[in-house]
Amino acid sequence: MYLVEDYIKICPTCENEFEARRADQEFCSVQHKSEYHNQRARTKRSIFKEVDNYLHRNRDILDRLFFLSEGEKKFSRSYMINAGFKPSFFNGIKTERSTGHKLFLVYDYAFMYDSSTDEIKIYKNE
Repeated sequence: MYLVEDYIKICPTCENEFEARRADQEFCSVQHKSEYHNQRARTKRSIFKEVDNYLHRNRDILDRLFFLSEGEKKFSRSYMINAGFKPSFFNGIKTERSTGHKLFLVYDYAFMYDSSTDEIKIYKNE
């Protein structure tokens, strides 16, 4: 059997004390429960949107540089960063079996960083 004190809780939304009707009740009202979960969902969506914006921007930069350049698709890391490229945002990693180099994937493009020359080489995934 539960004591009455066990049912006195604090609502995470309004931070007021309330007497819970059940041991697992967390919110003082259905409205506060909805507000809390809607705010969490909004925050989560905004984080995903921010990351997705970086990925799309990186993809657009890779696309523009790939088609504007002739021959080898190598650019200095500082040039790409000045163009708005953020190398820490990518969708996946692929390792070339023959060389062991890591390719960082951004949708239909890939890039490889060469630390010895401080250059980024761009590839188009076919």
